[in-house]
Amino acid sequence: GGYEWSLIDLDPASLVPPGRTLHSACAVSDDDIFIFGGIHSATPYQCLADGWVLDTTCMEWKKTQFKAAQVDKRYTIKIFY
Repeated sequence: GGYEWSLIDLDPASLVPPGRTLHSACAVSDDDIFIFGGIHSATPYQCLADGWVLDTTCMEWKKTQFKAAQVDKRYTIKIFY
């Protein structure tokens, strides 16, 4: 089977991550995708060090709280599962 992109409608009142580029993303289960960091897409550009999980069964985002070593924001981060 192939994959197909489709537009989804999000609840405007729901919590969603800010738009970003140069982030890392990784599937952490059959239903969840984790994203971390990147650069905020709006001007002025801002380096991000936040984590979010998208539950693809209901298309809802959750901001994650985690402890991580301080990251030098000038470099990209790679994640894997």
